[in-house]
Amino acid sequence: MVANHVSWLDIPVLGAQTPTTFVSKSEVRSWPLIGWLAVLLNTIFLERGAHQASACARQVGDRIKRGLSVVIFPEGTTTDGRGILPFYPRLFAAAQNPGIWIQPVALRYLDQDQPCPVAPFVGDDALIAHLLRILRQPRLVVEVHFLDAFPAEGLSRKDLAEGCRTAIAERLGVEETP
Repeated sequence: MVANHVSWLDIPVLGAQTPTTFVSKSEVRSWPLIGWLAVLLNTIFLERGAHQASACARQVGDRIKRGLSVVIFPEGTTTDGRGILPFYPRLFAAAQNPGIWIQPVALRYLDQDQPCPVAPFVGDDALIAHLLRILRQPRLVVEVHFLDAFPAEGLSRKDLAEGCRTAIAERLGVEETP
């Protein structure tokens, strides 16, 4: 599965929808409580900037071969949900194995039918402070749109990344920001 990334909330939201595992930046492992949960969920940790994308892709491929679902957030960071950043194609390497299908997933957080200003976890936001804001939020709605899955075979990593990004942006009605 390939999803846009708005918040750490994306993980429990998607995990509640279907049994899956995630690819996450390595720093998450040291976060209070969330890091512990990530380890319990068999998260694949990627150390950014360490040229580990190939090793990560092998781990993703191994899990898919065992019949497990894996979620990647190819923007590489979270956004405010009003646009979609470019998707990094390297994380799509595992999908180039025969028989792999890609499931784009569009996530949106709403408050009174408008983008929720509280849900996004962006910039230098502190986890505990963000959690407290979420808990004080009187109403938070999340939309999860599982888009049409498609076979990845024969497509380049760049084409897979752009195809998923475009499908998610169109479903959410947001711009693909540079």
